[in-house]
Parts: sequence; structure tokens; C-alpha cells
Amino acid sequence: MKKYLIIIILGVAALWSCNEEYLIDGGVADPNVNMSTYDFLKTNPIFDTLVILIDKAGLKDKVNSANTFMAPTDFAIRNFVNNVLADMRVLDPLAKYTISDIPADTLKKLEAYLIPGSLTRDKLLKEGKEYTTVNGEKRKVSLEPRDIYTGYLSDKPEFVYFSKKIGTKWDDYAATGLDKTEKDIVVQVRTSGIISKTGVVHVLQGNHVAFFYERKY
Repeated sequence: MKKYLIIIILGVAALWSCNEEYLIDGGVADPNVNMSTYDFLKTNPIFDTLVILIDKAGLKDKVNSANTFMAPTDFAIRNFVNNVLADMRVLDPLAKYTISDIPADTLKKLEAYLIPGSLTRDKLLKEGKEYTTVNGEKRKVSLEPRDIYTGYLSDKPEFVYFSKKIGTKWDDYAATGLDKTEKDIVVQVRTSGIISKTGVVHVLQGNHVAFFYERKY
């Protein structure tokens, strides 16, 4: 009982706090929300900017379809804007870039966060499984044990991860010391298994860079 109480508290704190120092997850005490996925996002301030981009991209219906949404927070979108702007200012110190400047083809890539079907925690594997997203890209979702909270929990807590493949093959879930040019981009989920009326939501950590953008300079 002690194990589950600690994990539930961490999950709720991680979702509602704006402090990105919180580590994750374990789901929430009651995963069901009595609203659609879109409405759930719209009623939570950490998704204010995400909802604006969903509307701008015309993706409300797809978000509300029977999909799993690996939802990037406003922090992830801010990271994207800041990184794009930093690259632009290498060439032009006076360059400006805001969410209003994100082009339509980039906004369309929000579909890469949508996976057909309901991926609840009980369906996820330690080694992960490759899924095809709504826009046809490949992503891996896994539920991996981690050695943390030593001395407090008898079993290793398990956390959800969302990965983009770099190179020709997926990294082993426990791989270490990989060359950066071949290392997959792995994003930890901060709160997992939120079940809406229209799908499942896993909220990504705020240190993620939306659209998996990588700095050029």
C-alpha cells in the first residue's frame, strides 16, 4: 500500500504543478475524466498553447478520435520556439520567432503524437513496441522499471517512455553509452494513463522539445 500511495501522490503533483523539477508518474488515482480529450486539454493551463496549435492546425477532431495522445505541454512548445529562435539568431541576431510563426507543415506534425487505439499502461511492454502514428511516423512506447526511491519501495516503479528512432534500429531499453548520432530521442512521461471519453492521454515531461526539434548550431 505504501508503494502505491507514494506513486499516486507523485503522479497528481506532476500533472498539476508548473514546476518542471517534479519527476513523474505512476498514473493518477482515478484515471477517468468525464470529458473528451480536447476538453481535458482545454481545461488544464499546462496545455493552453498546445490547444491554440491544435486549433490552428485543425486537428481537434483527430485529437478527439479513438487515439492515444502523447501530449506535449506548453513547456515543450516553449522549448521548440526558443531552440528555433536560437538557431535563427546564429545567422541574424535580430531574428524573431513566436508560436504565431510556426508553419502549417510543422503544426501538422502534431499528428506524430497521436497513436491509433487506446494505449493504457496495462498494454505497454518493458522493451517497448513500435507504433505507427496518425501521420505515418514510427514511435516506440515502453513501460520501463527504474532504480529510484531506494529504501522506500520494495519493487521498482515503472515509467512510460515515448521514443523517436535515430539511426536504423531501436535502442535497447536499458542501453547505455550509445553514440549521440545513433541514440534514440527518449521522452519520459510525467503523468500517464488519463482516460477521456474519446481516448487516452499520456502527458510528456516539460523538458521535451516539441516536434523533436534538434538544434542545428
